[in-house]
Amino acid sequence: MRKISVLALFLLFLTTNLANVQAADIEYKPTAQFFVNDFANILSDETEQEIFNIGLNIQEKTTAQLVIVTVPNMSGNFIESFTNELFNEWGIGAKEKNNGVLVIIAQEEKKIRIEVGYGLEGALNDAKVGRILDKYAVIPLKENNYDQAIIDSAKQIQGEIYTEYSIDNTVENPNFVPIDNSITIDTKYIIIAIIIFIFLVIVTKGRIFEVLFWLFMIFGRGGGRRWLFRWRRWLFRWRRWLFGRRWLF
Repeated sequence: MRKISVLALFLLFLTTNLANVQAADIEYKPTAQFFVNDFANILSDETEQEIFNIGLNIQEKTTAQLVIVTVPNMSGNFIESFTNELFNEWGIGAKEKNNGVLVIIAQEEKKIRIEVGYGLEGALNDAKVGRILDKYAVIPLKENNYDQAIIDSAKQIQGEIYTEYSIDNTVENPNFVPIDNSITIDTKYIIIAIIIFIFLVIVTKGRIFEVLFWLFMIFGRGGGRRWLFRWRRWLFRWRRWLFGRRWLF
């Protein structure tokens, strides 16, 4: 029983630390335009104005916020933690709805990432975000066409947000076509999950479900719903760290 309790605490420690990954030192503050922040100076004035207008329209019609950020580099931080910390520090999205979307391009590292608040997870799940980047961002970025990558991606995100809030897309974005919302799981992730499960079965000598029971009991004390909500937040962040979109271009 004692070994199982120790293992349960170890799994808790592992989960919370994976969720944090690496603390990022955020040195950037939002500009007066907020919806577009070109710290890397890679966007044209016309693109910045168009992105600002898109962001303003989204906020006025839905309360959601779409923010675009470009940085010259991330000062050695991982893009996962960098994006998450900036998202939280800037308070993107309505506080009570958590309906913000942050798109970051790190020029030197050649990476792009989309961070989505919980309130828009249904409209922009991992599969849909990945397909948006595949279709609208990766190829233009490889050609150093930052303007096209950002504008096309922003318009698609705008369309998905409008669809979520039942807003007519035809006026601002008449060419919008919804992205397939289905989630496909890569075979390698299934293999990783099987290996982890087998490892836990061996370590617990077949008592893995008993370990899970004790984890539930530990988190159930002091308010089951509160702890389950925290678990959801930790697992959401861990999933985005492991499976999130960290494209090289």
